[in-house]
Amino acid sequence: MSIIFLLLFLLCCNTPVLSTKNSDESALLKIKKQLGDPPFLSSWVKGFNFCDAAFRTSSVPDETSVSGRVPHFYNNSNLDVIVLARNNLSHSIPPSLSTLPILTYLNLSSNHLTGTIPKSLVNVWGIDVGNNQLHGDASFLFGNQSKVGVIILANNSFKFDLSYVEFTDNLYEVDISHNKIYGKVPSSFATAFGLAYANLSFNRLCGELPQGGIMGRFSAAVFANNRCLCGYPLPPCSNSSPAPAPALPPA
Repeated sequence: MSIIFLLLFLLCCNTPVLSTKNSDESALLKIKKQLGDPPFLSSWVKGFNFCDAAFRTSSVPDETSVSGRVPHFYNNSNLDVIVLARNNLSHSIPPSLSTLPILTYLNLSSNHLTGTIPKSLVNVWGIDVGNNQLHGDASFLFGNQSKVGVIILANNSFKFDLSYVEFTDNLYEVDISHNKIYGKVPSSFATAFGLAYANLSFNRLCGELPQGGIMGRFSAAVFANNRCLCGYPLPPCSNSSPAPAPALPPA
């Protein structure tokens, strides 16, 4: 039987102010209610030492997986990481998540979420919303105005022009595969030196790939099954000279 993981990393133990602790307790009890009072959170009651829940991992069988909407997590000042992957969450991603002051990683992958990504989430370092039914323009997650370093959008219906997206050095992992993204791969992709993993396959991209820089890190599979991409590591473009050797050897 496969397992559903709910990981709530609660960094509350270093909070000395009683009013803040009470506020966090109230917020977490509301979260429990919004998730439908699942059995594996039965210990979350008034007076429970939520600091003891720090870095707790709870697992439940599929038939009792969390359903409903993504909780708002209002007033939880010490929530650093939210992982609600592989559940039955539906509806849209609440913009209120951006009000969590120290939230750095959000994983809502493999649910049934719809709608768009709130633009207010550009200050969250890692965002994984793969395997949902999300759509719209997610290009705002890229560029100097964004702090996002991990962008996982795979297996959705996002649609935007990648030509105008800026790949910056702060990017570490980008997976935009299996979407409806069009345009060409911008030259900034080849100079995003912090990028360790990328997957741009199964989209509607076209044109010659940028050369040099970090292109040697990536195999043809990274760019496969697009409309008309060409150039190293894909076959050469028609009526063009052979692509130059990559600046960096494949990892």
